[in-house]
Amino acid sequence: MTPSEITEKITFAERMKINIRTYIKENAEKLNQQYEDPTESKAVCELLLMHHLNCTRMELYAGSEFEISEKTLHFLDKEFEKLFLNIPLQYIIGEVQFRNISLKINAGVLIPRPETEELVSLVIDHETLNTDLNILDACTGSGCIALSLKEEFPLLNLSAFDVDNTALELAKKNSQLLNVELEIYHYDLLNPHKNEGHGIFDIVISNPPYVLDSEKSLMSKRVLDFEPHKALFTVNNDPLLFYKKIIEQFSAKGTRFYFEINPLSINLFEEYLSALKIQYSIYKDMNEKNRFLKIILPKN
Repeated sequence: MTPSEITEKITFAERMKINIRTYIKENAEKLNQQYEDPTESKAVCELLLMHHLNCTRMELYAGSEFEISEKTLHFLDKEFEKLFLNIPLQYIIGEVQFRNISLKINAGVLIPRPETEELVSLVIDHETLNTDLNILDACTGSGCIALSLKEEFPLLNLSAFDVDNTALELAKKNSQLLNVELEIYHYDLLNPHKNEGHGIFDIVISNPPYVLDSEKSLMSKRVLDFEPHKALFTVNNDPLLFYKKIIEQFSAKGTRFYFEINPLSINLFEEYLSALKIQYSIYKDMNEKNRFLKIILPKN
């Protein structure tokens, strides 16, 4: 029996009406104790309801009252309790929107950020992607970068790797659900001798772990308690470790690298790249922070 058929069998006596605005306001005020941002708290509450009630924001607020079953209301209350425990919304509903696609997401895999969407936009703005290019998404996680590019530019030859098997399984699942074909494989940047050979890529894109241990005190419990630290934090507190490994292992004549970076490490990047006499450009994100790095290797 489908959910809609079950709903149809609920009698009028089993249904009840709630004031949706009051319901959202009360839950948003409680959630704000963790978020400390009234606008975001309200938006998260709306997204949770929109997902489970299968409606748009406009439909959610179409009337002063919303008719649901007592069972559904009880379920929603339980879902809000998860939010109050600091569990990220994306893990609760099991999905996240990234550019033009909807991705499955689960605990153990980093939740894609708006900044990474900006990274993809930067690549699109700087490259001609309607050709038969070979592109690599290094440290792919959920597959968000590679899958969004392949969905928008089907002619691209896209590959993606990660060292974490949980992430790889999810990226492959997202690929299947989106009916998007690309090569997804295991690769360990820190132990390259254990890896099989890889191809030569025109473009390498990556959002590798880059958060410093010193930043932990500034991070929310939603991130620290639930998101995978190995996808967030640098190893041995070396801000450039993964970037260096990617450049060392995937450099070829004319390769262009596009990285999401930590603004706190910008001076280290400039010193490292200047010493190598590598051409690079730094770009700001929507919050005017130095967030993206483009590297162009010589063609000769």
